[in-house]
Amino acid sequence: MKTNITTLLVSIGAIAVLGACGDSGTGGGGSGGTTSSTGAGPTTTTSGASMTTSASSTSTGMTGFPAMPTLGTTQIDRMGRPAINTATDDTFLVPNGASFKPSDDATRAASEDAYNGAKDSSQWQTLFVPTMALNLGVLDSLDGNCENQLASCGNDQQADGKCYNALAGVLADDKLWVKTTNTSCGVYLAVEADALGVIVNGDCGGRRPVDDVIQTSYSVLALGAVSGFDDGITPPQGLHPDTFPFMAAPH
Repeated sequence: MKTNITTLLVSIGAIAVLGACGDSGTGGGGSGGTTSSTGAGPTTTTSGASMTTSASSTSTGMTGFPAMPTLGTTQIDRMGRPAINTATDDTFLVPNGASFKPSDDATRAASEDAYNGAKDSSQWQTLFVPTMALNLGVLDSLDGNCENQLASCGNDQQADGKCYNALAGVLADDKLWVKTTNTSCGVYLAVEADALGVIVNGDCGGRRPVDDVIQTSYSVLALGAVSGFDDGITPPQGLHPDTFPFMAAPH
């Protein structure tokens, strides 16, 4: 099934208001959109061997690269799987007592910032599984076929409101997982799928530069397959090799 990204986004808006797959008492909400946090570091201009930092209007008095900046104590972002925060964190729906309500831009932005700033990974399950599970239900409904999403529970368990907790639990542990004992690396999300018992394979997982992670992620979340969603963007061919270390030569 090929889905144009514009059509998909229009469908998402309508479905989010009407409801999602799963029980209405499922906790959680999610938001996808542009985060409200912005970071504007000092800009530099280089002329010959001198370097000037415009933020402080003083010369560094050195050649080459400036010294590494001192890091603060407030975390503003973290490495994880692309699109997970955007797709599942108060993206469409937010908890409202035993039910839910549509999200909005302010709620979505604040939730994404809180997600990026969460440093204690031991709290990620508690903080994010409920909202992810609720919004996974919205994504699952996009193709008109509920509970065909990866690891969803099936109609016989729908009423307990936990159809999407298994996948939400994996996604909430938002790290790039690589199985170093495996030598073949060709399937994005392979380690996660193996952990869920969906597939058993010898793939190392992780993320290669050649992986189209957006198409894969939305195919899994909306269609229950590793392909089928088309974001309309064709990646350049031959830029990166598909073998370790996966990086193209400098150019």
